[in-house]
Amino acid sequence: MLRRKIKPCKGLVQLVGQRFGFGPTNPRSDAHAISYTQYELHFARELGIKVWPVILAGDFPVDAPNDESKAHRGNQKYYRKLLAPDPEDDRTAVPLYHRVGNLDELEIIILKLRNELEALRAEESKKHRRIFLLTTFTALAVVIIACLVLWLRSDVRDAQSIATRSETKIDALSEAIDRIPVLPPRPESQEASRALLFTELEKKHGLPSGFIAANLPAYAAKEAADRSFPPIHRAKAFLAARNYSEAERFAIAAVAEAKQAIPLKKSEIIDALVIAGISASEQQANTKALSYFTEASAMTDKAADALRWAHIHYSIAIILLARGESAHAESLLRQVESICSKNLGLMNPLALSVGNSLLLSLYQGSPVCTSK
Repeated sequence: MLRRKIKPCKGLVQLVGQRFGFGPTNPRSDAHAISYTQYELHFARELGIKVWPVILAGDFPVDAPNDESKAHRGNQKYYRKLLAPDPEDDRTAVPLYHRVGNLDELEIIILKLRNELEALRAEESKKHRRIFLLTTFTALAVVIIACLVLWLRSDVRDAQSIATRSETKIDALSEAIDRIPVLPPRPESQEASRALLFTELEKKHGLPSGFIAANLPAYAAKEAADRSFPPIHRAKAFLAARNYSEAERFAIAAVAEAKQAIPLKKSEIIDALVIAGISASEQQANTKALSYFTEASAMTDKAADALRWAHIHYSIAIILLARGESAHAESLLRQVESICSKNLGLMNPLALSVGNSLLLSLYQGSPVCTSK
């Protein structure tokens, strides 16, 4: 069963602790026993699959003390030593993260791995595209003669193509401005989340890698300065340009404008309050940010708009964690994690970030952390 599950994988992340766990044989009677977890990594290496072992330090916080036998512990200790990469063998050499001493360090490593996993997915997508191009090459050769007839129209086509590419670039930058307010709110994951969003939009619109990161600041600043746009759009643009004080100011103006509208623009009020909350949080004004998010949460229907509710309450939980209110934060994060996992999947960047934050809340509220 393990082989069947591992074979189609392109990468394997393994947390290596102090416990042997379970295996086909017992280390007490078999000096060469191997656990199921150890076998996963060895089998992945045999197939040439990229692996990321993360070594947990001996004092890494655990739920219960290690009650395994001396034989089990010795076996696991030997396995941990074997995980050092072999510099002479490029196939087996792996990036190894030593001495992960606590949940904060583990969270940072998981966030770093997210970019590598995304790169691995992108490389796999490239392979599929190359296969597709190869299989369609013969069919394309059939239409070459017909394409020659259109050669006289090349100037017109070029002009149209230039116009289309310009529109595509604008569409991608505008979409980035609209989607930045719903990125995961944790500071350490914000830049990674922006990078993933930019990569997604560049693929979607057929733009070169790095285009959005290089061009968004200037484009967003131009949009923000245009007085013909409504306050809500200018607030989003200032947020994308990282001008947080102006983003907050225009977001508050958008809230006031939407509240005066008939009928009430409830959705726009919520969006503007979220932008104000993010902007205040970026300026280290957590009390003010919490008031914005709390007002937005009161207007959000959990049943009708679960993901928006989850995003707002995740932002609230992050502020509570910063204030040391881990119990309240944990309660919110469990609800947010349930919604994100159900609607987005466990490997979605937002779901992963929420899971990391939940681990942090549990660690902050643990007796070990409290005693420290």
